[in-house]
Amino acid sequence: MQIVQAIPGKRAPTVELPDTQGVLRQIPTHGEVSVLVFARGHWCFYCRRYLGKLQARVDDFSARSAHLTVITPEPTTTSRALAVSLGISFPILADSDGLAIDAYGVRNRFGSCSTLMPHASVFVVDADGVVRLRIVDRNYKKLTPIRSILLAIDHIRYNPGRTAPAALMLDVESRQPQPHGIAAP
Repeated sequence: MQIVQAIPGKRAPTVELPDTQGVLRQIPTHGEVSVLVFARGHWCFYCRRYLGKLQARVDDFSARSAHLTVITPEPTTTSRALAVSLGISFPILADSDGLAIDAYGVRNRFGSCSTLMPHASVFVVDADGVVRLRIVDRNYKKLTPIRSILLAIDHIRYNPGRTAPAALMLDVESRQPQPHGIAAP
């Protein structure tokens, strides 16, 4: 598989990963707005809390016809246990080989991190498969506000073919806006 980082305004990498039942699912979902959330794992308190918040707002994503999917580096059995313990209704995909983590460019390579772990990240991909929002949080304790994701989805819906506002795209290193801005692809 060729590794192509997901960049706003460019086509999103397509990857197939197993869900909690072992069924292969393709991300992004073609023909729908896809919200891809990369989480560190079941052991991460901040990730668990964030997934609970996403579940509490799942109707807001559905109302916008946005397909919410979480990707973790853990095996399907661990992802299944996580989904059951938190009452998660959206798909959690197992990326134990790091295919999506690398394709989307979110592998944590800082410091002494030698295990497969993504940065906490959110991607919004439009129905045509183009990345419209990319937020990679180096600080896993401060995750992307769900309101920001919903605003980005609304922006995409009302401004087809345009990326989300630069104020929403944060750099992994400094949390500074990316230069991608609101530009047509």
